[in-house]
Amino acid sequence: MKMIISPAKQMVSDDEPLVRPTPIRFPAQVTELMADLKSRTPAELQELWRCSDKLARENVARVQAFDLKRVGTPAVFAYAGIQYQSLGAGVLTDRGLQNLGQRLYILSGLYGLLGAFDGILPYRLEMGTKGEIAGAKNLYQYWGARLYQALFASGDLVVNLASKEYSKAITPYLTPADRWVTVLFKQEKNGRLVQQATAAKQARGSLVRYLALENEPTLATIKAFTVGGYRYRADLSTEAEYVFVKD
Repeated sequence: MKMIISPAKQMVSDDEPLVRPTPIRFPAQVTELMADLKSRTPAELQELWRCSDKLARENVARVQAFDLKRVGTPAVFAYAGIQYQSLGAGVLTDRGLQNLGQRLYILSGLYGLLGAFDGILPYRLEMGTKGEIAGAKNLYQYWGARLYQALFASGDLVVNLASKEYSKAITPYLTPADRWVTVLFKQEKNGRLVQQATAAKQARGSLVRYLALENEPTLATIKAFTVGGYRYRADLSTEAEYVFVKD
């Protein structure tokens, strides 16, 4: 079983991580994309990122300092958003960390597909970034089928916990033979079931943690997940989409 999740905008660096960083899969592509960013003026970068002046200054400095020769922070520790706080990789057992390293993958606009412990440097480049980059009309076109091919090379079941922005880098290439299950976390609001962004991120992180602590997780293991008051709803689910609703 593999799990895929989205990255986070908030990032940190750790010079003494719990695990040794592993090599990234697409160094040539990262170099090409970063060369494009380095060729742009600060104003052009801010327009690409569509962010505040403060964030622009911070991330321009990151672009200028970016050097793949530097040892990065393992990805699951480098991202610091809500999902990663909920996952709590820093307080997993040794076996849990080992399982995480074997099962968790992170989709990234800059790095493409990351293993949990792949060493990365701070950056800002969302998969859904609008505008041409590195000769492509957008990052979906730039990455093409490469991420799908890398993810499904072993034929494993893939549990999709990524946002639509990021899973769109995979879904156009899925075939009927691929084992792919999307998990949705919903709650009732004004008589309707909706997926609230913050709550969904927390639940995704909790599910990743839950599955990392299982030695041989199956689809039945996923259905048994109840952390945070969520329950699997068979009446709302299909073979390709599991829906959990908060009590």
